[in-house]
Amino acid sequence: MEVKATSRPTPKDAQGLLAFLAEYPEVPGRLLLHGGEEVFPLADRVVAAPWWRVA
Repeated sequence: MEVKATSRPTPKDAQGLLAFLAEYPEVPGRLLLHGGEEVFPLADRVVAAPWWRVA
């Protein structure tokens, strides 16, 4: 999981998670939390979701 201050993350914001997933391919995927309103796929195996939807 990673948290970003932006309300609309881009695939560039997922670079750290993608590097982690490349190092640990057995991990099924990751969540990037943000300050926006929508849940959406951000990159391969990375989903972006508002932090308040999971809190």
